[in-house]
Amino acid sequence: MPLFHYTDAQAVYSILLNRKLWVTDLRFLNDSQELHEGITWVSKALVRPITGLFIRDKYKDKAIEYLRDAFSDTVSYGIDEEPIFVFSFGCVENLLSQWRAYGNYAIEFDEKLLLECVPALRPCIYDQKNKDSRAQNAVTKSLMDISQDMENNDGCIGIKSIDSLSELIELAATFKNEGFSEEQEVRIVTQANESDKSIQYRPNGNRLIPYLEVDISLDCIKSIHVGPMSEQDLAYISMDAFVRKVERDWQIASANIEYELSVKKSSIPYRAK
Repeated sequence: MPLFHYTDAQAVYSILLNRKLWVTDLRFLNDSQELHEGITWVSKALVRPITGLFIRDKYKDKAIEYLRDAFSDTVSYGIDEEPIFVFSFGCVENLLSQWRAYGNYAIEFDEKLLLECVPALRPCIYDQKNKDSRAQNAVTKSLMDISQDMENNDGCIGIKSIDSLSELIELAATFKNEGFSEEQEVRIVTQANESDKSIQYRPNGNRLIPYLEVDISLDCIKSIHVGPMSEQDLAYISMDAFVRKVERDWQIASANIEYELSVKKSSIPYRAK
């Protein structure tokens, strides 16, 4: 399945030359409500009666207390210590709202080949019924893991419990307001400790934006789309010339002479603001 990352010319240039994705700290994305949606649904699931065949009764109450406290502490204070980083793709080609919001270009990725470079891709969840179900199932699974972990560690938590909490936080990062559903967003979601030396910073206006670099192969990039813009034909000509150079260089570097990278023009008419 093709995935599209809508962006600007500078990002296209950087990704094609350096073969790296910049996975951005969630707190610095355009949507001020990022993560709030997921926190709300997971918090609701945490206060409901919890049942599960494999939850160990001996440690059930202690596991519930740990998970509720840990999730609350993480979303209140821990995001500063272990921030969440995301990189977004859309499933819809040539979407006007995406051109308007993110830039005049879109990079088309092959999902299967991209998954050979990144740990996972998580579809965003928009439907309220689905959010409720996913949150409840995730909380139940977390409690199963944590209660089992406590049973194996004389009432103490281990790596399994910590990983289970991280999984819950990362799930929350995929819940979005249903008003954005047309985007059909898919995300790379990962966490890092604030002291992690792999965290880098880039200037954006008056702020510095934290991000992580994820290496990719150019094989997973199939085409560059030129969106509706003033002088689109000229933009297409220059992008096509650049892409031909990138294509030739990658054919040599990867010993894959069959690699092709195309450039396409959006057919949506440009309207000046």
